[in-house]
Amino acid sequence: MSTQCMLAMIENPLPKFGVNWYDFISQAIAFLIIAWILNKFVFKTVMKTVAARQKEAEEAVANSDRIRRELLATEEARKEVLRSSAGTGRSGRFRNQGPCGCVAQPGNHTL
Repeated sequence: MSTQCMLAMIENPLPKFGVNWYDFISQAIAFLIIAWILNKFVFKTVMKTVAARQKEAEEAVANSDRIRRELLATEEARKEVLRSSAGTGRSGRFRNQGPCGCVAQPGNHTL
């Protein structure tokens, strides 16, 4: 048998499954139009917004890390100042010292 005879003997199975070519092509075209519209006006806008928010989040994390490092450095400096002032014996002696250098009494100084 030739190939043309074999193809003639095989009937189109798509109508058996309820495929209507006119409906199929019109739905495919409608899908492509809607996909294009969504891509053009919705997805690109959403993706730009997501990218901007992601950039802001990365900057916030970097800023948080920088602040954490500064806080640790400040805490170490504070501890060092406390250690050095404890070594000189001046820790409690000038606790009530006023802005002019005298020992302040409650209600004595106005700034």
